[in-house]
Amino acid sequence: MGEFLFAVTDRFRVGHGLLVTPGVGHLGDRLRVGMPLALVRPDGTRLDGPAYVASVLHAPNPIDNPFPGFTGLTEQDIPVGTAVWSAG
Repeated sequence: MGEFLFAVTDRFRVGHGLLVTPGVGHLGDRLRVGMPLALVRPDGTRLDGPAYVASVLHAPNPIDNPFPGFTGLTEQDIPVGTAVWSAG
């Protein structure tokens, strides 16, 4: 497994995807669209998949706080407390 990025504090459905918080502005260029990520749930099970990145358009400066998102996953797939790691 690669580098620990953050732990999920909340998640919400937007269109056909699921965005997770916190936003990842503090990660700078370490998180990129399509980057392979490993999600380690609180029960220890692992889910791998690519992420997309979305900005909250009404934020004061949306590019400063992008949110990683996942297509085809639900809130049950990514519970609060899930650790997000780079998979590379």
